[in-house]
Amino acid sequence: MHLQCFKTLEDWLKWYGPLWSRQEALSWMGMLQAVTTSEDVVTDTMNAFSNLEATVIKSLDLDRSPYHTYMSALPIHVILIMKSPELIKLRWDSQDAVSILCRIAQTIPFGQNLKDLRLPSADMKSNDLKNLLTRLPKLEQLEIEHGKMDMDALGILRIESPRLLTIFKVLGLKGNISRTTGTLAHAILTSMPGLEEFSIDYITDVDICRGGGQWVCSGLKKLSMAVVLLEEGTQDMVLDMLGNLENLRTLDLSMGHIYRSIHIVPTGKHVRDFGLRISLGRGLDKLRMLHRLETYVGPQLHRTSQWKEAEARWILQHWTNLRTLREVCVNGEANDLLWFRVSGYRH
Repeated sequence: MHLQCFKTLEDWLKWYGPLWSRQEALSWMGMLQAVTTSEDVVTDTMNAFSNLEATVIKSLDLDRSPYHTYMSALPIHVILIMKSPELIKLRWDSQDAVSILCRIAQTIPFGQNLKDLRLPSADMKSNDLKNLLTRLPKLEQLEIEHGKMDMDALGILRIESPRLLTIFKVLGLKGNISRTTGTLAHAILTSMPGLEEFSIDYITDVDICRGGGQWVCSGLKKLSMAVVLLEEGTQDMVLDMLGNLENLRTLDLSMGHIYRSIHIVPTGKHVRDFGLRISLGRGLDKLRMLHRLETYVGPQLHRTSQWKEAEARWILQHWTNLRTLREVCVNGEANDLLWFRVSGYRH
């Protein structure tokens, strides 16, 4: 069931009514009697939802309304979830994204059957995660497209519910740069084996060396993460880690998000000077097992890192599924080869 932004409950019921049984339709139609045309329509609608008996809804998709209609009001979403004890799948785009995990922990009753939770945005605080874990014992899949997480929250998962580490499928953490971003990136990659999509601003070679261990997310399909090399001779080690992610469809190494993060590199230096420089002479062959790769975005470095005909032929041989190539500087011969063989080629 997808809760769209209809102007009236009547419009909403006309759209969804045919999908319900007669008993369900009558229950929902009863809400119309409580809705008035007064300015306090949200309160009236909340009262109507509160008086509704439990539904048999198993899937809910609650959108954030750009029009701020009463059907998208947060309290109404909360009540609707509470009235759906058989809910298995929930996607909730809340206007209250900062505390949405707290809201879910307060809203979903004990013994909930929820298995699939998808949140376009969420601030993952350690206390909220604790509460959520006790409320969702059957959760099998968790997706958070744009969120915030720190090492404390990750530590809670590791200690109190390592099972939850296995159910993260999508995790997006870009836009929250700090001095511990790289540490968090490595900790996630070494502890969430079920990840299929992961994005974060950056990781450094030092974070990988200090953290130890191998990246366990072998099923990762999409990775967006800049790599910063602070030590000499570490590029091969990083490329080995990337090369083991054989299910990757998208590899985005662009550094655009961290150009102004001067705290990452020594004072007076530009972060761009510490990026990966990949070519056949600099470890490109370590990525030869990425046969499924469809999109590659380079690290946007100086044009001294130019790919030539040899690199182009290597791509055509090993990355046979590649359709998009971006932020890579190539010479004329390479350009001619890639232009005709790689659909969507841009440099």
